Amino acid sequence: MGESIEKQIKNLSPGMKIAGAVILCLFVLMLFREKKPEPLLNAKVNFNAEGLTITNVDGFDWSNINVKVNSQYELHLERLRAGASLSLDPTSLSRKDGLRFQPHLVKVKDVILSADMPEGVRRHYIGEWH
Repeated sequence: MGESIEKQIKNLSPGMKIAGAVILCLFVLMLFREKKPEPLLNAKVNFNAEGLTITNVDGFDWSNINVKVNSQYELHLERLRAGASLSLDPTSLSRKDGLRFQPHLVKVKDVILSADMPEGVRRHYIGEWH
């Protein structure tokens, strides 16, 4: 039928063997390279009967803030100063189809924040409730 793989490899030129080894090494390095951790917001988030409270615990202001609850209810905020807290009415969060969050009907599973930093980097916060 055909030559075995071992014979085919033996018949390769030394240059082809080196090229194959280099490609294999690059592939392995890509698989095991360290991923850079995503920058995180230093936030304190509380969700209770009074609403959603977000505190910026970072030493700098956040801007262009996106608040997302249960991965679907969203609210955009312009700015939250360093050290400041903001209390939100949960019904101010809405889905893309316009449906408002109803805390008496829907349980909070997660809160995700994303915001721009002064240096232009976008950072994130993920909080989960069980």
